[in-house]
Amino acid sequence: ILSNVPVIDRVKAIEWQHPRKGRPPLPAQVKGYDESFNLINCVDFGRKVWARPRADNFCLACNVVPPEKFSMPQLQITPEQQKFALDVVTANFVTGSKVVGCFLSSHGDCRIWSIKRWKKLAKKREDCTFIWFSDNPAHQDIKSPQNVINTSNMLSFEEFLALLSICDRILCPDTSGMHLAEMLHTPCTVLEGSTNVKFHTKYYNHVSSLR
Repeated sequence: ILSNVPVIDRVKAIEWQHPRKGRPPLPAQVKGYDESFNLINCVDFGRKVWARPRADNFCLACNVVPPEKFSMPQLQITPEQQKFALDVVTANFVTGSKVVGCFLSSHGDCRIWSIKRWKKLAKKREDCTFIWFSDNPAHQDIKSPQNVINTSNMLSFEEFLALLSICDRILCPDTSGMHLAEMLHTPCTVLEGSTNVKFHTKYYNHVSSLR
């Protein structure tokens, strides 16, 4: 994601599994910088997450005053990604209809909509083409309606972003889809579960939610 954001100068990837709680030190590989910030535990875990929006936690962890307004940098999709998305659409005979990207899975049981409901939605809106996204291998073998392109467990991250970028709307539970939708400036409807989506999307202009 960060590699596709124009305001980021350089990305250094490190394999590191953060714990679920506490405030561990930064990984030993992070050296040679004047200042470093460990944002994960400051932003996503602990009681403060329920007290204020996540974006404000992010700012405060960086010693920055939260802004009154903020515009999310837009993701840049490469020509190669654009070609890949066009090839997928052409191969599946998608012509003239709205394309809706759907996230079938999320890492949290209370956030997941049943496959039965996703199928029902696709059958109700035969005027739309639905692209199903999921990292669950079991979703790959679902028998889906004819107006569904099921890409579950089949895409690299670059291919996933490419297909997401051609969607006219994104429909998802409280998961990565809503954040990527904002960075693509694509309208997104979030199916809200136990979390307060407004706390996660305070500065977003393209995301709305349904409880």
